[in-house]
Amino acid sequence: MSFEDFAKKTGFTKSIAEGTVQQPSISTQLIKSGWSREECNNIASRYSISPKLRDSVTQRTIIIQFLKFYTTGNVDEGYDPQNVILSTASLLFKPEATKSKDLIWPDSRYSNNEPFYSIVEKQEVTTLSYSTTETRSAPETVIIEDAQASPLRSNISADRAPNAPTITLRAEEDLPQLAAKVKPLLFDYSSVGSKGFIDHCNRVLVSSPATNAPTVSAINLYGLCNFVALTMLRSMTKTNAQLTTGFLQSQYRTNVGQLIGGELSSVFIPPCTRCLQQVSAYIVKTRRPVSSFLALLVYSSTEVDFSHDIKAILDATVLTHTSWNGLGILNMIFTICNFNNVSWVEIYNYTLFDKTITTWKKVIDFLAEYQKKGNPDQTVPWARVIDDAYFTKFGPQDHPLFASLLLVSLERIQNEEVGIENSVWAQRHIRVVELCRNASTKLADLLSPTNHTLMTLLTPLRNIKSENHKKLYCLASTNTTRRLKLIYMNK
Repeated sequence: MSFEDFAKKTGFTKSIAEGTVQQPSISTQLIKSGWSREECNNIASRYSISPKLRDSVTQRTIIIQFLKFYTTGNVDEGYDPQNVILSTASLLFKPEATKSKDLIWPDSRYSNNEPFYSIVEKQEVTTLSYSTTETRSAPETVIIEDAQASPLRSNISADRAPNAPTITLRAEEDLPQLAAKVKPLLFDYSSVGSKGFIDHCNRVLVSSPATNAPTVSAINLYGLCNFVALTMLRSMTKTNAQLTTGFLQSQYRTNVGQLIGGELSSVFIPPCTRCLQQVSAYIVKTRRPVSSFLALLVYSSTEVDFSHDIKAILDATVLTHTSWNGLGILNMIFTICNFNNVSWVEIYNYTLFDKTITTWKKVIDFLAEYQKKGNPDQTVPWARVIDDAYFTKFGPQDHPLFASLLLVSLERIQNEEVGIENSVWAQRHIRVVELCRNASTKLADLLSPTNHTLMTLLTPLRNIKSENHKKLYCLASTNTTRRLKLIYMNK
């Protein structure tokens, strides 16, 4: 019996083949299309900002609860950590602000509708105690006591219970391992301590009671709390270990000094360990209030008249650190382009062959739609953080061969020998990574800034005529072994 006879018995026809999905997906993930700046704004509109946020009493209440959370990881009964963080992150004051109402949000962003977050109505707190028993003392007394929770420290060690099994974690998931890896970048907070920070907060809160407009020092304190709360939004894409070491970095302390300034910058301490553990539990992108607030920040930052100073704060705290999450293949290409000062077309010329056609079609479709010259969609880098139903199948795990070709270039850019190879996608496709090692190294050589002048003379390969350039390494795929290898071009 011929193949055609077998096919007839199965009911197979050409029209059926053409009318069905060729590679049915087993994923249950919802897939959306049509991302746009307008869609980002629609999602942002779900986040309601209460007009009470412009009230000095409300602002002081928010800051008191945030400082308690900051130093102990706890909030008073009736408050929720997520709401306290988002409320504090919403307290974005205009540059040179002098009044409670001087927030950056236009009137259209305020709504009396039920917000995702809420400021619980309760008696105004005039004191703040971080001891186990709250002290309702007069405003002129000390209102913040030293934190009971473990402070954040740079000399982190692993604490395990006796006889506990040893679990091997990736560096980005294991705090002691990650802290040791980036130790040269960390600030030694053991030399600072918490007393100076707590004393400063005491003085500010005492001198700025809720019945008066906030003082300049109070607005400075509010600005610092806002800066820290915005940084906590990194938890949407970072592990707790990554979030923690981010707060410990010397550069973060420098950013506080440059972007917030004031006396606080010299006595700054990061949030305590328990606080950041709570942040990792509450600030996740699957929570609609959290993702909607990020959409609000992203959309607002793309406005033409948006303050440069505020944009710098958003970039330093959250936007830079969450961009392109879930869009790994695009991020790889763009990182190489920017660092090596090459066009994506040059990468395309070197890496296009039968096994990368699918990847490049997806990339080119994206570029044509969202990276138009003179009018790129500036909200795209955060699309999958806001709603991961958009732009699916852009991760390196979906394109392991193509990602493996770019691996060495990225390792050189990031000055890492094995960092990328320890990522989840690389470990799952370790054989592909190894098969592509030589080709990836040669590609990195060709794209290197030091070789860029020569590279421009040699690209594309099909146009090479010079005798001196006849023998060049080129990426190719063999049909027999389905493996990448280096071959000589002999014209």
